[in-house]
Amino acid sequence: MCDYYLGEVHHVPAEILIPAELDPEDEELLLMYLAEKRERKVKLIVPQRGEKFRQVHLAKTNAKLLLGERLQAKAKAERIPHSLLMLADHLSLDHPPLAIECFDNSNLFGQQPVAAMVRFQDGRPAKREYRHFKIKTVVGIDDFKSMEEVVGRRYRRLLKEDRDKLPDLVLIDGGRGQVNAARRIVDELGLRELPVVGLAKRLEEIVFPGNAEPITLPKTSSALKLLMQLRDEAHRFAITYHRKLRQGASVSSTLENISGIGPSKAKELLRHFGSLKRLKEASSQQIAEVPGFSEKAGEKLLAELRQS
Repeated sequence: MCDYYLGEVHHVPAEILIPAELDPEDEELLLMYLAEKRERKVKLIVPQRGEKFRQVHLAKTNAKLLLGERLQAKAKAERIPHSLLMLADHLSLDHPPLAIECFDNSNLFGQQPVAAMVRFQDGRPAKREYRHFKIKTVVGIDDFKSMEEVVGRRYRRLLKEDRDKLPDLVLIDGGRGQVNAARRIVDELGLRELPVVGLAKRLEEIVFPGNAEPITLPKTSSALKLLMQLRDEAHRFAITYHRKLRQGASVSSTLENISGIGPSKAKELLRHFGSLKRLKEASSQQIAEVPGFSEKAGEKLLAELRQS
């Protein structure tokens, strides 16, 4: 209260409500100052009941809430990792990129092209936010179109469902072509303020859209290490998903080679048992629980699997 009225406040009211009695000497000095500033007498009142008591209680509650918010904001600011502060400086960002999403494409000789996205929050992996994608609109190998597709799918969904989750920075595992593809679709979605950069593998250069010159950070840079960690995590996640799809395709192919098992039945078996190993360990009665199978069909299936 003293700081408030000793500051730039011009209006001093006739009555000031306070939650508790002040030290007599402090109160006397304060009243003298307030009276001088107001040019007439001022009363300090400690209400015990009624509307004035409720007003004081409300003021105390609001003060506690405001203090809590300020302490949280201060703590959050103090917890910002140095790598994010440096990254913001190197990329000339308005604020540290607390949320970063990184995209990577993966394919094997053009077969089953997929992509992955990982998200780091406050410089740490936020694994619940990881996403993988099957490429749907691109035929053959076209990294640029594939990148455009998955980035577009990701941010169309966020714009529609949860705009608050939009990241502070988009990182692309790749060079200028992939970065330009991502920038193009991000701009089309109206997200022109969303920064997009790439990390080129060969020299670990940070690549920008358009014709801007890439920058190279020292190998010891905490900002570069964070980008490399993001890039490597996206690559790992994409490869893991691709491997899982290939293994699933291989198991499906094994089942489909058995007489009477087509793609739909193979899919039902895998959905029910989870793996070929668990299917081989199952009984004919357990197989009969799968739609489209009887115990007799289960016995036949197990016999052929054990011979293969």
